[in-house]
Amino acid sequence: MSARMLSLQTRPSFPFRWISNFFTEMSTNSIVWSIGKRSIQSNDTRVPPSDMHAVDFADVVGKKPVALLFSTPQLCQSQVCGPVTDMELQMKSKYGDQMDFIHQEVYVDNDINKGLRPPLQEFNLRTEPWLFVVDAKGTITARLEGSIGVQQFENAVKSGL
Repeated sequence: MSARMLSLQTRPSFPFRWISNFFTEMSTNSIVWSIGKRSIQSNDTRVPPSDMHAVDFADVVGKKPVALLFSTPQLCQSQVCGPVTDMELQMKSKYGDQMDFIHQEVYVDNDINKGLRPPLQEFNLRTEPWLFVVDAKGTITARLEGSIGVQQFENAVKSGL
């Protein structure tokens, strides 16, 4: 799989409503680190789980730049999800004060047999990983698929700032 980057000048035509609704559901299933509270099981297959599940896409899209990564580190068919997810964490440490970074697992209940989660079905994404960068106006500024290099990832992030 090769990485592809497309800069789009118009608002996205695919349905953010699906993904916004899904992230609302997803954020309630993420790990919650709060003193005195028990953490909830994460839907993150990365070990250790990342903190890129705390932000609700619906709350930030069109208000703040966001990098949205669809990947599944433990179940990845292309075997590059783990490194790409790690790169997203690197970019978050560098640009996290300017942009939100969200990681979305690929399969329903992290079970390949249950199929793809609704956002991936709706976007017609049949491979992984996928990175979408959306600027503060809600416009997709970059889209990368597959094996992504650090410089490509950083250029995509910068396109949304």
